[in-house]
Amino acid sequence: MSIQQMQQQIIDQVATLNDENMLIMLQEELAYYHEHKQDPTALLSEKDLEELIMIANEPLENNTMSLDEFKNIIDKWHMK
Repeated sequence: MSIQQMQQQIIDQVATLNDENMLIMLQEELAYYHEHKQDPTALLSEKDLEELIMIANEPLENNTMSLDEFKNIIDKWHMK
């Protein structure tokens, strides 16, 4: 699908919306996009960018616990 076809498809979909809240939300999202086109990492230092990449690539298991561990912690918390 070409960009022009996608644009027309979006225009057609928006034209059928009668929900004011949805239109406001779309308008706010588009305004935010136009104000913040730059790469969100552009203002980070090289060190901060490396740290961000490292954190993003960490396995998810590093910040998890078993259900039994969680229940044990909650039980101790309730006893306080």
